[in-house]
Amino acid sequence: MRKVYLFLFICFMASCSSIQNDAEKQLRNTIQELARNPETFKILELETVYKSPSDSLIVMSFTGRGQNGFGGYNVTHYEYYYIINTSGSRYEQLVNLEDEKSESFNYWTQRYFE
Repeated sequence: MRKVYLFLFICFMASCSSIQNDAEKQLRNTIQELARNPETFKILELETVYKSPSDSLIVMSFTGRGQNGFGGYNVTHYEYYYIINTSGSRYEQLVNLEDEKSESFNYWTQRYFE
């Protein structure tokens, strides 16, 4: 019986971190695709803000530092939303939290992927 509990505990722990690992990997891939100079972009202070009990949604907050088009560096705060629906399709959204020109969030990207 102890072996069964140990097995269930290990499975539970492995599944708990699955969406977080997937989301962090996809976030880094998205940054590589979208950053003006991906080699200079660094993710600082990555923090999980919310993770749903069903492992279908994770919200992460981070500060990004990267080179702009003029050679200087910008530091910006972002939130990243990673969603898995019931059919297994995945969605992401990267939100710039420092957009002062707009009354709402500046959605940097919103994508669906397999």
